[in-house]
Amino acid sequence: MAWGAGRRALLAAAIIVAAVGGARAEHADSGGPLVGHTIIMADGFGGVAIEYMAAKGKAHFWYRGEAKPIKGYWRVDPGGAVCFSYPDYTFDYAPNIKPGEWFCLSRPLYFERVIAKRPGDVFGLTRGVAPFTLSKGQYFGSFEAIQRAVGMRR
Repeated sequence: MAWGAGRRALLAAAIIVAAVGGARAEHADSGGPLVGHTIIMADGFGGVAIEYMAAKGKAHFWYRGEAKPIKGYWRVDPGGAVCFSYPDYTFDYAPNIKPGEWFCLSRPLYFERVIAKRPGDVFGLTRGVAPFTLSKGQYFGSFEAIQRAVGMRR
């Protein structure tokens, strides 16, 4: 499937989103299906990004090229759009999204990028250290594949 530059940038933005099933909206404090889950997302460039969706709207985002998770915030709007803000980070693929600015993705777009989800902070991202630095285009299709890679790098 061919992607236009605008659509590719929008889909790439989905890497900062985590998704699970369901059509209802939730607030970050609601205890809904996003809270307390680690999500593996396709990043739109042939690789993955991982995010832990903590309580109280806190997000811990493991992104390519970063040695530590990017701290941010998340929410789900009443219409179901999943929204994020990263106060101290500008993403190379979306320079028009300024640090701290909220941006949202529709639920269908969000779901399109999810590879896997698992309850808990699977990789300890809340500790502030990524298990290793993800490379552009580095793909993992499961939690087990990442865990094997982590084991090889310890």
